[in-house]
Amino acid sequence: MRGDVVEAPYDGEGFTGVVVYDLSELDFKATNGQENYGSNFQYLTCADEIKIIGNVHENPELLRGDE
Repeated sequence: MRGDVVEAPYDGEGFTGVVVYDLSELDFKATNGQENYGSNFQYLTCADEIKIIGNVHENPELLRGDE
């Protein structure tokens, strides 16, 4: 769901991001918020697997890489 923080291996690399809904493509994607949304996101339907590790409201540190 929108706002969930997910880990999604993609093309052999790990990716941690927040789930957003892209109205222009009518699709859920994940973005790490570090760069322009259009250039740094992952299509969740292309991920090998998706693991929900929290959400942006209760676990904002997940996006900063804090442990």
